[in-house]
Formats: sequence, structure tokens, C-alpha cells
Amino acid sequence: MMVTAQYQEALQAYAEGRYEEAMRQFSELLYEDAKNPKLHIWLGATHRKLGRLDEAKEQYQQVLSLTDDPDLIDLAKTSLAQIQSSNQFATTTAVPPANLSLPQGIEFNLDDEVDITEEHQGLDLADALFQTPDHTIATGAPTPMVVSTASAVRSAVSSSQGTASVSPPGSSLAPAIEEPTPIAIEDLFRFSGLKPRITAFVVAIATVPAVFLGTALYQSGNQALTYETRQNRQAQLVRDQQLAESLARTAHRHLQSKDSEAQSMTTLLSTGTENLGRVPLARQQAFWNQRLSLYRRVYPAFSAMAIYSINGNLIAQRATDPQLPSTMDDQLRRNLLKAETPIVSIISAPVVFKQPSTYGVFIAALIQNPRTKRTSHLAVVRLPLSGIREVLERITDVPFTMQTSTIPNLIASSAEMPVNAVTVTAPLPFFTNASFTDWQISLVATPEDNAPLHAARQVLLLILATGVALTPLLAGLLAFSFARGLAQRLLQLTQQVRHSAQQLVYGKFSEERLSEEGDDEIAQLAVNINHLLDQVQSLATQQQQEQRKIQQQSQKLFKSLRTLAQVQDENMRLVDENIQLVVRKVEERVQSKEVEALKQRQEKEQLQNQLAHIFNEVKELANGDLTVTATLQDGEVANVSEFFNRMVDGLQQIVSQVKSSAAQVQQSLGQNERAITQLSGEAMRQADELVHTLNATQMLAISAQSVANNSKHATDIVHQAAAQAATAGKSIELSMQKVLNLRSTVTATAKKVQRLSEASQRVARVMAMINEIAVQTNFLAINASLESARTPDEQHRNLARLSQEVGELAKRSSNATQEVEALLHHIQTDTAEVMAVMAAGEQEVMEGTKLVESAQQSLGQIMEVTQQIDTLIATIQDATMSQATASECVATLIQEISQVSRRTVDSSTEVSRSLHATVRSVELLQRSVMRFKLAN
Repeated sequence: MMVTAQYQEALQAYAEGRYEEAMRQFSELLYEDAKNPKLHIWLGATHRKLGRLDEAKEQYQQVLSLTDDPDLIDLAKTSLAQIQSSNQFATTTAVPPANLSLPQGIEFNLDDEVDITEEHQGLDLADALFQTPDHTIATGAPTPMVVSTASAVRSAVSSSQGTASVSPPGSSLAPAIEEPTPIAIEDLFRFSGLKPRITAFVVAIATVPAVFLGTALYQSGNQALTYETRQNRQAQLVRDQQLAESLARTAHRHLQSKDSEAQSMTTLLSTGTENLGRVPLARQQAFWNQRLSLYRRVYPAFSAMAIYSINGNLIAQRATDPQLPSTMDDQLRRNLLKAETPIVSIISAPVVFKQPSTYGVFIAALIQNPRTKRTSHLAVVRLPLSGIREVLERITDVPFTMQTSTIPNLIASSAEMPVNAVTVTAPLPFFTNASFTDWQISLVATPEDNAPLHAARQVLLLILATGVALTPLLAGLLAFSFARGLAQRLLQLTQQVRHSAQQLVYGKFSEERLSEEGDDEIAQLAVNINHLLDQVQSLATQQQQEQRKIQQQSQKLFKSLRTLAQVQDENMRLVDENIQLVVRKVEERVQSKEVEALKQRQEKEQLQNQLAHIFNEVKELANGDLTVTATLQDGEVANVSEFFNRMVDGLQQIVSQVKSSAAQVQQSLGQNERAITQLSGEAMRQADELVHTLNATQMLAISAQSVANNSKHATDIVHQAAAQAATAGKSIELSMQKVLNLRSTVTATAKKVQRLSEASQRVARVMAMINEIAVQTNFLAINASLESARTPDEQHRNLARLSQEVGELAKRSSNATQEVEALLHHIQTDTAEVMAVMAAGEQEVMEGTKLVESAQQSLGQIMEVTQQIDTLIATIQDATMSQATASECVATLIQEISQVSRRTVDSSTEVSRSLHATVRSVELLQRSVMRFKLAN
């Protein structure tokens, strides 16, 4: 519909009588929209106002080719019939011969027009009967109503009931045309048909409950989804809390294991320290450095090891380890000395290590003399806390931190903590030998995922919106089919009656009659209306025949009068009285014929009025009012009124039966729907419980699989430990073999040194004998010198020189002997020292042998314990795998049961929807039937 300013101006110009301007504006609008049938109708009406009937006829003919709308086509055909009727009216007057001579007293004007009944065929009596002041078409388009009212038709007919033979001079009869009234814009949206009204009413009735029901269902579903999401969120937080507690227990076990390793190392360090107090400090440091180097490889978790005295002074530390304080922490030392048991250790508070920069703790333990059972030394190891992070990251990849009351970030995972993330906290179990009590682990909680909730809300909203959108469509289809079945025949009957009445008004008598199909009251009403139309057509035909007879008689009379006019005046005067008598008889006969024609015309109008009254009552029935009754009248339409009342009574009984049946069906369907809804709810709850059970079973299976994987990992670790222990056992056996070889070497060397000492002693004795011989020889030389001095002969002087030389030789021999004795003394002293060192080395070798044997026994015990742990872990792994398999089987069964429950829920829901749709259909039927008014 073109509702523009120009269109409004055109309508205003038409209403104010400015037809030229209205025609111009309608022509401009048609230039923009040449295929708009409504604009063609308005332009045709404007042409008719301007007297341009050919242009108006052309516009109406274009309407017939441009649209299929029955109302617009009917309006165009009516306007064309009016134009044609007005054209025929100008040519239906009979003109007698000019200057006709009549007897004295009779005058006849040849220019006057003879009035005949056929002149009124151009009056649109059907539109006059059925016209309403606010006439609009079903499409809402404004239509110019250029038709005559019933009063105009009756005035035109009554004006023709004067003198039958002659009309007054200069008088002319034309059908009264009422001024067309433009249609208001608000009338364009009114429903003028029964089917649109029923459809719109049912759609409105179905849409409002559907909208409210869809809103309620959406709110209920939204609350259910929100509650389920909240429950899942709480369950997830519980699982996160359990994970945090598990991490805290794991960290506690890790610290306990390292504390146990420190205690075991202390026990091993105390072996072989019985006589260590009598050894010089340098040898003690060498002893401890050797031991620490050995245990540093055995316990790689400790980044540094040191031995302190009871006073807290550093004695020994591996050179390659990070440097520890030269003085032990006094508070830690005092707490440790209070225990006085070798198995007790103390874990210090967290401190910051410089190399590398990280947090860690010190573990201090007592070293006691195995023989005296008194504390001789203090062992301190440094444990970085990064090992805890590695252990925890093997369990979970969720970001976490470990903190104390004073240190907020003691340990942090590799993954960064999100900003403003929700965390769950779990404290570490209590340590009996720790200097701290407030360690705890914070774990990032699983973020709340609202995407499934939003998706479920969108799906629910889409489903409900689709249902609410389809409800009016389905309701409209049902209402349309119902209205079509109920009102099609009434509307068809009304249109056929209107068309027949229009044909009768135009004087077009056709053989077309109303459809008489069926055996109900509507078919009987059509039979009676057809009978009435036959009677009306018969009366109209009889009236036309009488009019033709009167016209023929009048023409014969005029011919006779024309013949009499040719007689001489004398004869005319003689027969004047006879002619006048004949004329009076003819006039009396014509008047009697006119009276009879008037009576027939009145009977026709009465039939038309009765037909219009019955049509108005049929219109009320078509609008759903079953309380209307046709007034019983005399005449031809009495049977029609009686059949109409019977038909209304039958429709009232049918509607009452439909109401009662629909109420019963709705009650039964309501009960079935509630039962199905209850069954669906129970099945839904059962399905939800099965889903929760399935989730728990799957979590159990996952946990079992995780335990199995951890058991497998522990088995691998135990195997590696066993392999390392076996390797260490072989190394210890090799070391023990080397120690034994060293012991035998030392023993052999000691024996050789002892034999060397004995040989040196024998040499010393021989040298003593030589020294004695040299002394005696010196004495003999002295004596010989003395004896030679007594005899001054040459022989004695030679003997004296010889004795002097022997004395010198004896002196030199004595000096050499003394030197050899001094040398032998030094050799014996060195040999004694070597013997002492060899004895100490042999003692150390014996102690090392005992230590190696102890370590070998410990490794044997470790091997046995490792084998037992391996056996237990294998048993646990087998049991866990069996449990995981059983959990998977149970989960599969529960899933199948859940699918069966889901199918049951879907079937119940489908049945419930079908019943609900049936209930709504019944409700729609009830609402449709309720629009019919029944008598109390």
C-alpha cells in the first residue's frame, strides 16, 4: 500500500471535488507504480467524476488484468456495469413520430420521452442493498464506492409511477449517483472476511499462552541449568581441594624421605669413628672428606654436606660443594643436642641459597661414637626445595605455589599463576622435628567455564523461540482449515446470493444458481434461495411480458389515432364522442395495467427486502452468532426462514457436542500428559543419577589407571634403584678386593721393613765387632810402638812406623764404624717410624674393610627391600589394572543403561509433546467453538 504525502494529497483533492488535481496526482503515482490496481480504481473514479467514461472504462479494464483479488475484480466489474448501464439508459427511450394530430383535447409532444420499466436496469440495486458506510476490501486497499443507495433507487422507481403514457415536457429520468466517499486509512487494516477473522482470533489466542509458557519454560530450564552448573562447580572445587591436599601430602612425604636419607647417611658416617678422636685433625679432615665424597654420589638430592664439631665449628666439607657457613647456626645446634639420639634430626626453617638462588632447608643430625655412644660430631646437609617442585609437577600441570606466613612464594611451579585466579589452599602435615609449622600449598582452581551454560541457554532459547514461533503458524493453519470447513460454504453462499441479486438488479436473468451439494441446513437454504430466485426471475419475466404488451397496445393505439387523424374534420367531429369514449376505455385499461405493474413492482421490492433481511441474518451466522433466528414471514421466503432456523438449531447442537467432546478429550489428555510428564521426570532423574554414577566410575577408572601408571613408574624407579644398588655392590666388592690387596701389600711391606730392621741390627752388631777389633788393633799398635821405642834399632823403628800406620788405619776404621753405626741408627729410627705408619695403615685398611663389609650388607638389605617393594608394586599394579578393567566394564554398563534411560526420556518427551500438541489442538478447537454464540 502506497501511503505517501502525495497519495494523501490526491485523496484530499478527490474528497474536496478538485478532480483535475486529483487526476494529475493519481497519474503521477501510476507513472511510478504502473501495476498498482488500487491506483487504477481511484483514477477511474476520478475520470467518471469528470465525465470521461471511456478513460474510466479503460482504467477498470486494466484492473481486471492486473490483479486476482476477487474484491477488486468485483469492484471493477461493478463500475464497468454502471458505466455500461448509464450508456444504455440514454438509448432506451421510445420517440414517437413528430407532429402527431390527435382529436380535440388531446395533445402529444413528440419531443417527450416515454417512460418504460427497462429504463431502471442501470440502477445498482444489489450494491445499494449490501453497501455499508465503511466499505473496505479484504486487502485493506481504499476503493471508491460510486454506487446508488436503495433510497435513490426507490425514488427513481417511484418517480416513474406517474402518468404511464406521457412524461412532462422537458423531464428526464437518470439514476441517482451518490458522491463517492474516500476510505479512511485506519479502515485499511480491518478484516472483512470470516476466515481472516477466525484465523487472527485463534492465532492471537494461541500466541499469548505460547509466549507465557515459553517464558516460563525458559526460566525453569535456565534455573535448572544454573543449578547444575553450580553443583558441577562445587564438585570441581572439592576435587581441586583434594588435589591440593594430595600435593601437600606428597611434599610432606618427600621431605620425610629426605630426612630419612639424612639419618641413614649419619648412621653410615658414624661407622669407623671409634678411634678418630686420637687421630690428628688433618687426618680427621681427610677421613671426613673421603666419606663425604663417597656419600655425595649416593645422595645426589643434597646440594652440600658438611661435618661440624660439637661446638659448631666446621671440620670438613667437599671442596666442590657450595660453601657452607664456617659456624653452625646456634639455635639449630642447641635443638639438635637436646635430642641425644642418633635417629633424630632437625629440619631448619627455609633460607635463601645463593648458589643457585633458591630456597632450601638444612637438615642436621648427630654422629655418635659406636663404642662410647656419645655424640662426637654433627652432620649438616643442604636440601634445595626445587626437588619438591619437580615431584609435584610430575603429578599435575596445574599452577601452584608453596608459601609460609613470612615467605609468599617459597616454591612456584613452572606454569605462571594467573592474575586474580581462584585458588584452593591445603596445609602440609605437621613435622615433629621441624623448625616450622605453617607451610601450605596453594593451587589454582579449575576456572569456571560458563560456555556450556551459555550454549545450553542458547539452545533452550532457540528451541522455545522456534516452538513459540511455530505455535501461531500451526494454530493459524488449524484455524484456517477449521474456518475453511465451517465458513467456506456460508461465504460461498453469501457471494452467490450477492451475485444473483446484482444480476437481477441489472435485469440479467441467467441460469446460474446456488450450489445445492450436501444434505445439511446450508444445502436446504441454498435450495430455498434458488427457488426464490426462480420465482423472482419468473415475476420479472412476466412483468417484462406485460410491459411489452402495453407497449404494443400503445403503439397500436397511436397507429389507430394516426389513421383517425387522416379522416376529414367533419367525420372527426361526428365520431369525437366515440373516440373519447374509446380513449377513456383505453386509459382505464392502461391505468389498470399500471396498477397491476405497480403491484408487481411492490411485490418485487418486498421480495428483495425479505431477501436482504435473510442475507443480513446469514452474515451474522457467518460471523459465528448462532443465536440469530430468521423472522417467519408470509410469502415465498417463509420456507427459507424456516429452513434457516432449522439449520441454526442443528449447528447449535453440533457446536454443543463439539464443546462437550473437546472438554472430555482435553481432560483425558491432561491426565495422560501429567502421567507421561511424571514418567519423563522420573526417567530424567534416573538418567541424571546414572550420569553422576558414570562420572564417578570414570573418575575411579582414571584414578585406577593413574595409580597403575604411578605403580609402573615406581617399578621402573625400583628397578633403577636395584640396578644402581647392584652396581654399587659390585663397586664395593671391587673396592673391598682392592682394600684386601692393599692390606696384603701393606702386610708384606711391613714384613720386609721388619726384616730390613733385623738386618740393620745384625749389621750394627757386626759393626760393633769391627769397632772392637779396630780398638784392639789400635791397642796392639800402641803397644807395638811402646815396645819399639824401647829398642832403638832400625828394625824396631820400622816396626814403630808400621804400628803407627796400623793405629791410623784402626782409627779410621773406628771412625767409619761410628759413621756406619750412626747411619744404622737413623735407618732403625726410620724403620721404626715406617713400622708405626704401616701398623696404622694396616689398622685403617682393616677399618675400611669393615666399612665396606657394612656397606655391602646394607646394599644387600637394600636389594632385598627393593625386591620386596618391586613385588608389592607389581601386586598393586595387577590389582589396579583389574580394578581399572572392572571400572571400565561398569562404566560401559552404566553408559548403556544411561542410553536406555535417555531413550526412555526421549520417548516420554516425544509422547508428552504429542499429547501437549493434541491438548493445544483441542484447546484451539474449544476456543474456535467458543466464538460461536449459543442460546442459553
